[in-house]
Amino acid sequence: MTAMRKILRNALFIVMALFLFRAAGSADFKEEHWENYAEILLPSTGSLPPLGSVMLESWKFQNTGGGQTFSDIRVLTQNRAEVPYQIITRSPGTRAEEVPVRMVNLSRTPEKDTVFTGQIEKPPLTYNVIEIRTGDRGFFRQVSISGSMDGRQWNVIKPNGVIFDYTYSPDDTIRHAKIRINDSTYPHLQIRIMNKQEPPLSITGLSVSYIRTEPGLEENVNAWISRTEQDMRNRKSILTIATSSSFPIRKIDLQTQEKNFRRKVEIFIRAENGEWSKWAEDIIYSFKTDTVEESKLHVLFPETASREIRLIIRNYDSPPLAISGIQAGGHRKTLIFKMETPQRYYIFWGNPTARLPQYDLSELISRHSIDVIPSFQLGPVLKNPEFTDPSKRLPLTERYTRLIYVVVALLIIGLIVWQYAIIKKTA
Repeated sequence: MTAMRKILRNALFIVMALFLFRAAGSADFKEEHWENYAEILLPSTGSLPPLGSVMLESWKFQNTGGGQTFSDIRVLTQNRAEVPYQIITRSPGTRAEEVPVRMVNLSRTPEKDTVFTGQIEKPPLTYNVIEIRTGDRGFFRQVSISGSMDGRQWNVIKPNGVIFDYTYSPDDTIRHAKIRINDSTYPHLQIRIMNKQEPPLSITGLSVSYIRTEPGLEENVNAWISRTEQDMRNRKSILTIATSSSFPIRKIDLQTQEKNFRRKVEIFIRAENGEWSKWAEDIIYSFKTDTVEESKLHVLFPETASREIRLIIRNYDSPPLAISGIQAGGHRKTLIFKMETPQRYYIFWGNPTARLPQYDLSELISRHSIDVIPSFQLGPVLKNPEFTDPSKRLPLTERYTRLIYVVVALLIIGLIVWQYAIIKKTA
C-alpha cells in the first residue's frame, strides 16, 4: 500500500507541475496582442451610472473570438484597468398558451369539403394558431378559416391556408398542420378543408393556441453561398454557406423565384476537427395558385457561431430548386459593463488566442432592467499599430497544449509501469 501511494504521489506531482508550468507561461492583458479597439463615447460631464451598455454590431466585431465567440473582448479604462462586463442576447421571447376549444358539427358538403366548428370554451380569449389534427398521411389541402360571434354570421379570417403531409419513410416526413392567423377573439371558428377530388381527411381533433412573441432585436450577418453541389444519386442539393463574422446565426432566408414546392432542409455545422455534424432540420415551402398563397422560405436552428454552415435540401423526385441567394441573421448582442470612475472607456478585440473571461456581474445586472440601462455608441474602429500576432509569441505550453497532455499522460503511465516493475522485482 505504501508503494502504491508513492506511485500516485509522483503522478500527481507531474500533473501539478504541468499546470503550474502552463500558468507561468500565460500572460495577462497585453495591449500589443489585441488588434482592434474603439472608445465608448460617454458624456463629457455629469456622473456616470453604475452600468452602461453597447450594442455589438456584427460588421464591427466580425473578427472577434478564436475558439469561442467573443472570448477576446476586453473593456478597459484609459489607465488599462480591466472592467467587468456581460454580453446579453436580445432575443425575442416566445410563449405558447393553449386555448381550450371543443370541436363540433363535423360534416361533409355537397362539394365534398370537410367542415367543422370549433367553440372556444372560455371566451373571450385571444388566439393566432390553429392546428388540424389528423392521422392521415400523404395529403395536401387548402383550408379556409372563418370566425363568428354568434355561430351564424361568419367572417373569413384566412381564406387560403394550406396543410400538407408527405411521408417518404417512417423516419422521413414533411408535415405542416398548423395555420397562423391574425390575433382573433371570435368565440366560434369554422374550418373548411377543400378536398376536391381527393378523399376526405379523417379529422381527429382541433387545437387552438396563442403564440405570444415579445419583441427582440435581429442582426443581419454577412453570409454567402460559397459552393453549390447537386447529389443526383441521393436527390439532394448541398449549399455551403460561408460567413465573414463569428456572430452567432440562427436563421437563413433562402431566395428563390420558384413556386409550388416543399422541401426538408438539414442543417450541418463544421466542427473544429473539420468534420460536419448535423445541427438541426426544418422545412421550407411555397405555394401560389389561384386560390392558395402561402410560403416559408426561412430555415431556423439553434444559434451557432460556425463560420461554415451546410444546408442539405432533400429534393426527393423533384428537380433541384434554383436558389439565387441567402440572407443570414441572428439575435443582437448587448455588452453591459460596469462603470465606477469618470474616465474614458475602451473596448478591445481581435486576439484569437484569448480565453473567455469570467466576471461576477450577473447579480448586479439582475437588479436592473436591461431596457433602462443607458446605451452608448462606439467611436471609430481603430487598428492597434503595435499589434503582433500573439499565436506566434505564445510559450510552448500554449501552442502545443494537446500534445503536452498526451506526452504527460504517457510519462505517467510509463512511470507507473516502471515503479510497479521495480516493486514486483524487489518483493
